[in-house]
Amino acid sequence: VFMLKEKRTVSTLQTQVVNNENSEQISVMKSTNGKVISVDEREYLIGVLAAETDLSYHEEALKAQVVASYTYSLYIREKDVSSELNGAQISDDPLVHQGYISPDERKKKWGEKFDEYENKAKRIVDEVYGEAVYYDDKPILAVYHDLNSGKTESAETVWKRKEPYLIQVESPGDRL
Repeated sequence: VFMLKEKRTVSTLQTQVVNNENSEQISVMKSTNGKVISVDEREYLIGVLAAETDLSYHEEALKAQVVASYTYSLYIREKDVSSELNGAQISDDPLVHQGYISPDERKKKWGEKFDEYENKAKRIVDEVYGEAVYYDDKPILAVYHDLNSGKTESAETVWKRKEPYLIQVESPGDRL
């Protein structure tokens, strides 16, 4: 459960029953060439985890990243498919949506650590697959960042729109 400064509940973690054999497909536009690929959700989350984090991070941080990534993908997929995405649901460009790298790209990135990191990523995704954060029964805009200057910014400051769960809070552990 997440709390605002006023100590009122704003969202809850919800788990959907997800069967890995029957996971949904997600269409991803590759930012390098505009090609649209289709991958199952589980593979997508493994590729997002690989693109967005360092697999040497603490496992609980990696699980949180998967929950945020899954929530974000649900949020984006509820929106209209953009013509700028060549009919895809989401882009692999982290400046537009969130990063995603394929198994071949992960092999190049991880080199001799590929088997270790690939197995770790699969296990972590499987442990939290289907968990998402909701506000008013809808997936939240689960944006994230590595580091800040001691406080987060509100959605209104960053994007000029209000999201009641994306507010400015102190984050002294991140202060440089």
